[in-house]
This record gives sequence, structure tokens and C-alpha cells, in this order.
Amino acid sequence: MRTKSDAEQLRYAATNGFVLATYDIGDFKRLHLWWNTLYVWGIITKPHGGILAGKGNLLAKDWADALFDFLNRSPRRNLQNQRYTHSGNPARWNLVPR
Repeated sequence: MRTKSDAEQLRYAATNGFVLATYDIGDFKRLHLWWNTLYVWGIITKPHGGILAGKGNLLAKDWADALFDFLNRSPRRNLQNQRYTHSGNPARWNLVPR
């Protein structure tokens, strides 16, 4: 979805129940805050499926491994309206407060 805006990508993921994985930490930080604000105000009625954001300096294989490990951990996390960032260390995912 490279031709779609970040907001359109988040809306598409939310509409389809997908978790969005991105290297674009800054823009999705803002979108996450806006989405949650509009959700709390009742303007948006559906939560987004979650945002997993990594730093752009990760190699594609390391990013894929980190995503796989995160999504396959037990117990499963409820990712709705949550944003996690990856620090670059495969074991380091941080839940970002709303």
C-alpha cells in the first residue's frame, strides 16, 4: 500500500482487523494518538487493530524475526488501540502509553 497515505493505511488495517507493522514511527505515533482520541470521543467507533513500529535501521530479516517473535508469544496480547515500538534488540518491544 505504498501509494496510500499513512492515515488511509491505518483505516484500512482497522476496517479489516489487521495489525499494522511499520518503520514509520513518527507519523504513526501521531495517528495513534489521534485515533485513540477520536475513539474515546465516540467519533470513531472501531478500534484499530494495533500498531507495531520499528526503527528504519533494522535489516528486513531482523524486522521479520522480531515481528514473528512478538506475534507468536504466549499469552496473546490484545493489540486493539495499542502501539508497540521495537528498539532494535530482538527482545525489546515497548508498549507506548496512550
